[in-house]
Amino acid sequence: MTTTIDALVDLGVLGPTERFGADLIARRWFIEDDTTLLAVALAIWADRTGHVGLDLVRIAPVLERARRTPGAAAITEPLPPLPDGPSFHRALAAHERSAVRVLPDAPGTAAAALADLRPIVLWRDRLYTQRQFADERSVAEQVATRTESAPITDRATADAFLARAADDLDPSQRAAVETALSRRLTVITGGPGTGKTFT
Repeated sequence: MTTTIDALVDLGVLGPTERFGADLIARRWFIEDDTTLLAVALAIWADRTGHVGLDLVRIAPVLERARRTPGAAAITEPLPPLPDGPSFHRALAAHERSAVRVLPDAPGTAAAALADLRPIVLWRDRLYTQRQFADERSVAEQVATRTESAPITDRATADAFLARAADDLDPSQRAAVETALSRRLTVITGGPGTGKTFT
């Protein structure tokens, strides 16, 4: 019998990595239902293709976009029918005591994520491999720590710099520099040519 994983491999959406990973987890944690194994394969695919996790409600559009990547051969066959979000939730919750960590509310800490060795994590509607979830929690904790205000102690040096740069910075750039001087983490965004690097 052909599974959804087989169909997605045949279409070139999933590869041998996802098939092997799902098979390994199926044997190790005695999982037999296709929906959970598809979720495992998709979590591995997300990790392999640069996604931290997948939104279970929006998996089909993500897979459709992935098949249309520049330089890839065009795929004309439609995707096989995919389970909806509630179906994924039910299937994954059935394996909560073995292979799946289900977190409906608070995501917990990076340390807790690393300590729990279940290979798949479901947080609300987001599906992760355990490693990607732990990494996301670690980054979130580090960003939260760095967003605290930390004004510089030597304001005279900063003011001298700003005075020298006054003619070269427009008001928004000057505001960005002022913000950077008052925080441990600042993100400067803007389109091409807007002066991000100069700022």
